[in-house]
Amino acid sequence: MLQQHLHKPVRNEMDHPLNADETLLHYFGQRAYQIVITAIRQTKGGTCGSIGRYYLQALPYLEGIDWMIRYGEIDPRTREQAKVGMSGFIKILEQFDRDHGFEDRIVHLQ
Repeated sequence: MLQQHLHKPVRNEMDHPLNADETLLHYFGQRAYQIVITAIRQTKGGTCGSIGRYYLQALPYLEGIDWMIRYGEIDPRTREQAKVGMSGFIKILEQFDRDHGFEDRIVHLQ
């Protein structure tokens, strides 16, 4: 039963099967979103502490999104949505943590 479940293709919201690159892009986007939302909630929008550690947690996923945008086999519409989403994550993290020295890492991803 478990083996059958593992062999089923991953599907998107429209119930279409995703290829491996789209699946990875979706996973990276979900994890980055979860980390950004957690950072905002737990630091009350950056007013109760630094979100630097959250940025460091999100960095591998943002790098993964960047890699998938550049080299993944993704349809053009999904690629554009990923670019917009990634720039949104970066802008949010940058806005909340400008004075903690993470600008150089953020600029690297843009």
